[in-house]
Amino acid sequence: MTDKTLVTVVTANRLIAETIARAIGATSEHEGYYHGNGYAVTWTNGEIIEAEYKHGEKFVMNSGQDMRQMYAHHFNFRMRNYDALLGWEKSKADESQLSVIKALWAKSSVIVNAMEPTFEGELAFLNLYWYLRMPVTVRRAWLSRLRKPLILRGVENGVYSPDKHEKWLAGELVNFFLEADAVAAENAPDIESAENNPTDEGCDVELNIVKGQTLHNMVTLWMDATMELG
Repeated sequence: MTDKTLVTVVTANRLIAETIARAIGATSEHEGYYHGNGYAVTWTNGEIIEAEYKHGEKFVMNSGQDMRQMYAHHFNFRMRNYDALLGWEKSKADESQLSVIKALWAKSSVIVNAMEPTFEGELAFLNLYWYLRMPVTVRRAWLSRLRKPLILRGVENGVYSPDKHEKWLAGELVNFFLEADAVAAENAPDIESAENNPTDEGCDVELNIVKGQTLHNMVTLWMDATMELG
């Protein structure tokens, strides 16, 4: 696996990975992944990377960016530390699995996102993608059922309606941004406190529309109209 000819499938846990691997002919088992027939299938052991909202930073929506890029701009990404919650050193296992994923990613021409078919699954994959920061073609396999014909089609071709999926994801990400903004506002000092202590920056977020060189898409057009016209 020296050339970038591999297609790597990333899913949430080993059981799902094993099912997918059998369906697509990746029958050779290795530490942290399955391999065969031009594919590698690996798993994240849950939501391995978390996103932290950048408090206090201006919230910029740029019409030259897609929603995934906007997401990356406004969040920081790091490996989630479960040790304190679980009482055992899960971080060591996560670090090991991340090393496997990163090595496979570097050898792949295509990454197949086979995370849970929900918005939470999309976020888990986006967090991983922006944590690794290794640009590659991504194909979304929306596997609501783990049957061989559906797995084969999803892995090879992606979602049935890519445009519809992208429109849905963009809308969900906008809502996620606004929710993060609301949480930041709730945690910010009140106006009177801020006036009495002008050095306290708080974590208010200012939403600006920055028009790039490209045309608006529907999401940025909606955001622009909301800000300018209410």
